[in-house]
Amino acid sequence: MADNPTPEPTAGTSTPPVDQNQTPEPQRNDQPSETPASFDEWIKAQGDDVQDLFDDHVSGLRSALETERTERKALAKQIKDLGKQAEEGSELRQQLTNLTTALESVQRRTAFYESAPGDVANLKLAFLAASDAGMVDDDGVDWQAMRQRFPELFKRTVIPAGNAGSGAGQNGAQPQRTMNDFIRAAAGRPAS
Repeated sequence: MADNPTPEPTAGTSTPPVDQNQTPEPQRNDQPSETPASFDEWIKAQGDDVQDLFDDHVSGLRSALETERTERKALAKQIKDLGKQAEEGSELRQQLTNLTTALESVQRRTAFYESAPGDVANLKLAFLAASDAGMVDDDGVDWQAMRQRFPELFKRTVIPAGNAGSGAGQNGAQPQRTMNDFIRAAAGRPAS
């Protein structure tokens, strides 16, 4: 018995002998791995601990955004109130009306940019097109209607496949001539 390096199970236990050379079998995930359609869907599929970490990370950004929006709305209300207090037809009232209109325009454009999907090729052009077509209002933008009416605004730029050897004389690229080649050619000597 002294020759056997593996201990024998004691009476009453049914522990199988452990093979020293056996590697642990990796756990299998029988669920098919699908790519989520959006980041929000992926976050919702994560555990509570990951969702809590994410919420902690973005809570400061959300509160700053809400504060900015609240301050902007309060400023717009103050300008409207001042416009009502100003005399009818006065220059001050006209300036306040123009300022209110400009502020509302900036708010609409900002809301448009915030709600724009990632595949918009040119945000400024998309805003101009949506404004001209009357698709921008206080409720937002109907992006499906935008896609149908202006499909060229949603195309992604296709990046051609690059070749690292394109400029190094590989894969049929013409070798670059050096200054020595030009001097030798001018002197009538063959290039090396």
